[in-house]
Amino acid sequence: MIVRKEEKQQQDLHSCPYYFWFLASFFSESRPTMEEEVQQEREKLQLLVSAFSNSQQDQYEIFRRSTFPKASIRKLMQNVCGGSLPQNAVIAMAGITKVGLSNFELSL
Repeated sequence: MIVRKEEKQQQDLHSCPYYFWFLASFFSESRPTMEEEVQQEREKLQLLVSAFSNSQQDQYEIFRRSTFPKASIRKLMQNVCGGSLPQNAVIAMAGITKVGLSNFELSL
């Protein structure tokens, strides 16, 4: 009986314990590279933005261009927390505030 190489690999994988088989099958599958994933996300975003109405495009542009002064957010967070904060926490809070206020504005 002639066994092809692919069949032999499958037989070898099935003789391993389950977690080894899972890891081997996970890493043997071809995955898109990071650049391919970024490109796919860009294409999805372009498709979504192209379907916006004029008012939605205006709202999206305003949202993209709006920022909160990080110095003010840092001062406020330091007053609330009572200590120094890493820059990443300030950036995250600025983003959360931006999204929260845009949702609040849309609900009005």
